[in-house]
Amino acid sequence: MFVTETILKRFWNKVIVKYDDVGNPLLDECMEWNAGHFSDGYGAFFYNYKTTRAHRFIYYAYFGDIPDAYVICHTCDNINYVNPNHLFLGTVQDNHDDCKSKGRTLTDSKNPYSKLTEQDVVLIKQLLKQGFTCKSIGEKFNMARVSISDIKRGKSWSHITI
Repeated sequence: MFVTETILKRFWNKVIVKYDDVGNPLLDECMEWNAGHFSDGYGAFFYNYKTTRAHRFIYYAYFGDIPDAYVICHTCDNINYVNPNHLFLGTVQDNHDDCKSKGRTLTDSKNPYSKLTEQDVVLIKQLLKQGFTCKSIGEKFNMARVSISDIKRGKSWSHITI
């Protein structure tokens, strides 16, 4: 597919771009999508007879094809921003790792649906050190054995040490 100047102009008319005092665009600043959105919050842009995600379109326009099984990640961590300088190609795992490294995942105590508190996990780790089994601890906390095993192996709640 080919992206014409007319299509790019239509795209950029839907973006909030910051400018310096003499009217030059600030290319290192975030650029916010200011038009329609998908229900999940990503910008929606109509191109080539279909609606596509705005950040994917602009990545394609500036950098070319997006291989299957790859996603477009945001360095600025805002799904509503479309500055091509803030986008990078990666796998779903790359995107998850980037999110996790920036502390943006809803894991452990950040997850509003978590059944455990930090104090619970300290107690669980103490019980594990005392030799209690994952199964018996899971029964005490009304949780699956595998959830306790994840704590034991550091797969979850790894930030809590005793």
